[in-house]
Amino acid sequence: MRSRYRTDLHAAATVATAFLIACSSSTQHGPPSDATSVVDIVPLDASPDANGALACDQVGTSLCARIYACYAAAEIAQLNYPVTETECVMNQNALCDQNKPGFCKGNPQTSPEHATACAAELAGMTCEAFRKPLGSGVCKTQLCQH
Repeated sequence: MRSRYRTDLHAAATVATAFLIACSSSTQHGPPSDATSVVDIVPLDASPDANGALACDQVGTSLCARIYACYAAAEIAQLNYPVTETECVMNQNALCDQNKPGFCKGNPQTSPEHATACAAELAGMTCEAFRKPLGSGVCKTQLCQH
């Protein structure tokens, strides 16, 4: 999965807490910024199982990118995320072969389409928005089966 942005951790914690949350190769940590990340959201065109896993991967990659772009290293550690964004992505996407994004805390995703929409929602957030709990976004309301 390709990713060209960094993620925000407090947002991830907020997202985790607010959404039942569920990263890229950059390992630099810096102060939070309001820059919007750019993540490649790959169109779904493979088999249904492959689409589900790909969409699931996109959620984890987008989440981790926002965490590491928007939070400082100390905040990331306090939120119990790994030191690097790469490790975050690996952890978040560990169960994507079962269509279970880390964002969903062990529950399956509802559909590849909702996962893709959630990844795009996360990737498009500013750090300011990511750090605030979302009340009605697709990640919170439509991504995870309960």
